[in-house]
Amino acid sequence: KRMMGGGKLHINSASRHQAELMGKTLNNMGEAYRIQGKMDLAKFRLGEALVIKKKLYPSGHLEVAATEDNLGLVHRDLGELKEALSLLRSALASREAMLGKRHADVARSKLNIAAVLHQLSDVDGALSMWKASVETLIHL
Repeated sequence: KRMMGGGKLHINSASRHQAELMGKTLNNMGEAYRIQGKMDLAKFRLGEALVIKKKLYPSGHLEVAATEDNLGLVHRDLGELKEALSLLRSALASREAMLGKRHADVARSKLNIAAVLHQLSDVDGALSMWKASVETLIHL
């Protein structure tokens, strides 16, 4: 499997805008494939988007968090729950750092993590995350 456009991604100032567009487009394609149930394509495109965004943005950037969240949902849907949890926790940490603890995206991240914990039969962990999400939503 190769990246769209082929080979390694090299980003210079002239191509930064194009790379940003490519990252966002691949993320959107991956999310569309997820909605269609085409999980292998979704995983591939979101993986490509994440590689690009990690090269473009500093650790913890919201663009990276959005793609981590989307890719985490694909892994969840594929039953790859440990990988899903890792990606979703990373997205939550970034969102809390950038947006604060009282933001709708933070609440949504907590709900996504709770769902995975529930699937992993970690009911206490899921309940804790659901409660944290409710607290976040109450204080919006």
